[in-house]
Amino acid sequence: TKTIEREMDSFYSVETEEGEKFLLHIEFQTKNDKEMIYRMSEYHGLIFREYKMPIKHIVVYLGKSRATMRTRLLGDELFWGFDLISINELNPHRLLSSQVPEVILLSLLSDHDKKQTEAILRLIISRLKKVCDSKKELAKFIYQLTVLSRLRKIENLTSKIIQEMY
Repeated sequence: TKTIEREMDSFYSVETEEGEKFLLHIEFQTKNDKEMIYRMSEYHGLIFREYKMPIKHIVVYLGKSRATMRTRLLGDELFWGFDLISINELNPHRLLSSQVPEVILLSLLSDHDKKQTEAILRLIISRLKKVCDSKKELAKFIYQLTVLSRLRKIENLTSKIIQEMY
């Protein structure tokens, strides 16, 4: 995880005579920076998140040697979006049938009726007992179950069932 703090050289809001509105970002660069394309991409994301307007970026190279910086990202370097997995839409019984403890835990956050919560919790604990290789591993996943239960505001019920079954 990184915290990005960037300071732009020049940043303007522009409206052309034709009515086109965009943001103009100008950077002054004295060295051939192989990473400049990525820095400009970071600036783009940060600026667009805040202003949600088209942005034109210009780098003004002030160095003595010939500029060799890349000015375009390659196709696989571009961010076009992401896939979304909504856990609350998944079938809890498919998750519960997994052999992977982390997947079993997700059944707590899946698509089940609130009336089924206690039964789901009991099934989770039973399944974890079967798939965990040691008491230490089981304890780790029981703790994670408690943490996840906070997301659904059922920590008290979860603690009660853990005490009964664990």
